[in-house]
Amino acid sequence: MDIKILATGSSGNCYHVSDGTTEILIECGIKYADIMRKLDYNIGNINTVLISHAHKDHSESAERMADCGFDLIMPPETAVTLGLDKEPNVFTPEPGKQILVNTLIVIPFSLVHFNSDGSDCPCYGYFIASKTTQEKLIFATDTAYIKNTFKAVDYMLIEVNYMTSMIDGGETEDFVTEVEKRRLKSHMSLETAVEFLERSDRSKLKTLYAIHGSSKRLDKDEAYRILEPYAERVIVP
Repeated sequence: MDIKILATGSSGNCYHVSDGTTEILIECGIKYADIMRKLDYNIGNINTVLISHAHKDHSESAERMADCGFDLIMPPETAVTLGLDKEPNVFTPEPGKQILVNTLIVIPFSLVHFNSDGSDCPCYGYFIASKTTQEKLIFATDTAYIKNTFKAVDYMLIEVNYMTSMIDGGETEDFVTEVEKRRLKSHMSLETAVEFLERSDRSKLKTLYAIHGSSKRLDKDEAYRILEPYAERVIVP
């Protein structure tokens, strides 16, 4: 599979995935014009857009993409929040339900995320398998942890948002409010990502993408050093 990071982080998220036959976007949390530009205006081959949840940095262009005729997949509650639940090209499968997107098998799974007020924010990760390349990918972001386990995955795009030491007064003098601590702890820390990797089948893992890192709460060089043993290639954008 070919994977391109168009944007990642709190300012916006968008990822392009292709198996050579089918092209999809995961997240559309940047302006539509920016998606067009980052793809050199070759957007017509995009088959489907997968959206994890309703927060703007993951869904900013959802309405525009639906209006342009792209198929969108997202949690049912996300479709309601975005006002897209009546759109015929918006699909809201239950977790574990398999969807065929041309040559890609897509299966959503539930993640653990919260709104800034502490209320639940329904959020999906996605397992994606290519019938063309026989490769597997998992995508999971904006989650306190990943409950599921996966066998023989080739690519992982998983959130590594912060280091615990950098919000608990260890390696930074910046004052961290209780509200920010609550917000950060609905994201996945480096330590939690490592726990997930330790219990995962990494026998075929080619590339690990440590996505959605905080510019203030993650030392990317240190994260790379810690994650490097877990895959043939590690990318910390």
